[in-house]
Amino acid sequence: MGLGQAWSYLFAHASAPFLGAHHGADVPFVLDMLGQPSPLAPADSVENQQVRNSMVEAWIAFARTGHPGWPMYRPEEPTVRCIGGTSELVVEPPAEVDHLWRRFWSSLMLPTGAPTSTL
Repeated sequence: MGLGQAWSYLFAHASAPFLGAHHGADVPFVLDMLGQPSPLAPADSVENQQVRNSMVEAWIAFARTGHPGWPMYRPEEPTVRCIGGTSELVVEPPAEVDHLWRRFWSSLMLPTGAPTSTL
């Protein structure tokens, strides 16, 4: 079986101050929902329009050519496009959040030798 191709992006634009750049925050930008009457719809600001344009251009390029405009994701060199803020290529996960994820996952780890099931 052959390996497929994949591209990845990190949506880093905090469009809602109380939510930040949360899971699914990119959807209103892809679907052009700026300024819509919804509590989760971002404001129709110049900054949000720039992020929306960047998202829509990438998706259109991907639909037309199969390539969004940045390098393909490779596990040995996990470079992704950061959309929002700088819109540049970054190593995923960025160093400033990697330590948070490591601390979170290590807090879920069971001690060595601990049972993994109560059955």
